[in-house]
Amino acid sequence: MTCFGISDLAFHVPAPTVDLPALVARRVAEGEPEARLARALEYTGQLQMHVADWYEDTVTMVAEATRTLLSRPGAPAPSRIRHFACGTETAKDASKPVSAYVQGLVDVGGQAIGPHTASYEVKHACASGTYALLGVANALAVEARAGRRGVGVAAMGDIASYPRGSTAELTQGAGAVAVLVEEEPRLLALDLGVTGVYGESVDDFFRALTNRHASVRGRYSVDCYLRALHGAYTDYKHLALEVGLVRRPPGGHFLDTFDYAVLHAPFQTLPGRALKNLLAETRGLRAAEAEAEIARLHVAAGLELVRRTGNLYTGSLYLCLADLMVREHERLGVGLEGKRVLLASYGSGNTMIVLGGTVRPGAGEVIRRLGVREAVLGRGRPIDLDEYEDLMRVDKFSGPEHAARFRRRGAAIPAGSYYLERIRSDGYRVYGARP
Repeated sequence: MTCFGISDLAFHVPAPTVDLPALVARRVAEGEPEARLARALEYTGQLQMHVADWYEDTVTMVAEATRTLLSRPGAPAPSRIRHFACGTETAKDASKPVSAYVQGLVDVGGQAIGPHTASYEVKHACASGTYALLGVANALAVEARAGRRGVGVAAMGDIASYPRGSTAELTQGAGAVAVLVEEEPRLLALDLGVTGVYGESVDDFFRALTNRHASVRGRYSVDCYLRALHGAYTDYKHLALEVGLVRRPPGGHFLDTFDYAVLHAPFQTLPGRALKNLLAETRGLRAAEAEAEIARLHVAAGLELVRRTGNLYTGSLYLCLADLMVREHERLGVGLEGKRVLLASYGSGNTMIVLGGTVRPGAGEVIRRLGVREAVLGRGRPIDLDEYEDLMRVDKFSGPEHAARFRRRGAAIPAGSYYLERIRSDGYRVYGARP
């Protein structure tokens, strides 16, 4: 039976890296309560975060990830891309989508996408990337039924910042992911016909158009995540059993049909806590029993890189998926093929999407070249807290005036990089590609 899903993933994580214990020490020296920040660091499990460099924004990061994806051996010619969707919660224009900016930028870099490409942007906080992925995959499936074959790219990228000294500051991050979507995918076939969803209108997290910093109610947002996971998982379970997508093992439970669970991870400890809560609510499992089930589903295997990147927002789920695939392929080899993966994608505001996928035959060839560890650990450039403060002052929304300070003191854009050149007086964003 024909299937659609993920054939490849590529990542871009900015180089500047901040040590979070050192940041906590700086904030405490400035007068912030030590106990509050220490508790937040322990609660999240985070060690480091990557922050965007002075010349980067959402568009440049998504363009970098897309270029990496389309430059790999066996990648489709950029001109074959029929759908290019970008999920983001940090859009740069109220009208023109990030995807259109990226399309133009990678053209400058020598990869011509289009002009016969459907390009659009999707928004629902961190779940935007998953909605973009599903939109592209479903469009390709509909076109295939009409006899047309194509490929698509779902890209996602974000930068967010929070007020200095807040506990949320410890959960910042930046990065982008590009996903190649195809018929008969090479990495993960998605169960497109059955997705569980849950949504309601809440104010757990938002960034008003006039605000530079996001607003977040941390504990309330976690509660919203837990409630949405329960609602979407219950919906997914009902639909999957109803249509016969999966069959409950005799005497077993629905989750027994999955080998892995990957959940959106704004910080390292949340997926395990959320799944533990879900198991208590749906199966009445006590702590030790729930932890055994979480271990069986290898939840922790996909969370090590999150501790070191910070929050990739729309890309977080896919960073965890790639991290898991690499680690499990190293452990199982071809035994990974055919394994079932449960995916849960949360977006504040709020929504949750739950769906399943199956690791494809021959997936090891894709996994071996994902380069996810190199994209995160290999690119890191530790910066001191004075440089971090400077980078946080660069205004990526209304203008790059502060970036002029970096240029004046000789800061260089690395060779081969995409960059934000300027924001015109009328607000239009101009980008460049350094040779």
